[in-house]
Amino acid sequence: TVNLAVKGDGSIVYLDVLDAKDSFRTAARTGDAHPLHSAALGKAILAFLPEDDIETYLSRPLAERTGRTVIEREELMRQLRLVARNGYATERGENEDGAMCIGVPILDDAGRPLVAISISAPVHRMSRDKAMRAGSRMRTAAMEISARLGQAVRGAPPASV
Repeated sequence: TVNLAVKGDGSIVYLDVLDAKDSFRTAARTGDAHPLHSAALGKAILAFLPEDDIETYLSRPLAERTGRTVIEREELMRQLRLVARNGYATERGENEDGAMCIGVPILDDAGRPLVAISISAPVHRMSRDKAMRAGSRMRTAAMEISARLGQAVRGAPPASV
């Protein structure tokens, strides 16, 4: 499943959801809203927001969507630093039981997230190695899209549109 989302007020809002052709379907549907901290889409967006915005978000009570949702501020900050360094976010069953997601931000010309894209698969089909390879490929694709939108990508000149 492929998801496209934008930041709402403390949430991600799904703009589009393309379900896989096999039997696996996520519960997310176009128009749904989920907490930023529970989904790979949201973590991809959060990690690229200004520090003040991150602090404001993490200062409020954080809801658990599943028993695996990370709601501890220090752990979320650690994860967001990792997301900013790697360029992609992952979550295993934090937003939906049994689903593993990898999300990447599409950045504007100021380096702030416009939207995020994620892929979702059953946890049992997505090993950590597979997730790292997929995250790396998604990061590359997101950087190319961001560059086409005017974002200066390290080591590459902005692409002309």
